[in-house]
Amino acid sequence: MTDTADLEARLALLKQRFDSAFSAPPPPLAAEAVESLLALAVGAERHFLRLRDIEGLYLERTLTSVPSRAPHMLGVTDFRGELVAVFDLAALLTGARCTRPRYLVRSSQRPVAFAFEHFQGHVRVGRQSSQDVAAAPRSTIELPVARLERELAGNAAGEGRYD
Repeated sequence: MTDTADLEARLALLKQRFDSAFSAPPPPLAAEAVESLLALAVGAERHFLRLRDIEGLYLERTLTSVPSRAPHMLGVTDFRGELVAVFDLAALLTGARCTRPRYLVRSSQRPVAFAFEHFQGHVRVGRQSSQDVAAAPRSTIELPVARLERELAGNAAGEGRYD
């Protein structure tokens, strides 16, 4: 009888473990295992921005034109009481100007935003493939904040400011 009781106890334990495996939420993915990216089109090319590099994605923000010597600057916009310079991402990446910028991404590094026309969605890829985003036609790009800083620092009127 003890063999039957032991077997029933083991069977009950296995059943309980099996059932609880389906009722528990799946274990979270390790933060370093996946990379979250925003997919966007700049001209005919598909690009990806790391989600950790942007503060937010905005649709059809009002831009106010201001005089500027920065050739890629489209104007300024208001983010919760803070004026932020907005630059043409297409012009910075390809040299071609954006005809109708619908979307803005705000940098998490500096108080600047970048305008573009076509948002394609959110993509999650394995960290190993995010170095070259093997499944995508174009590689993941960095927001061109450092390039802007270099260009504006060389502009005598800009003195390194975003104006």
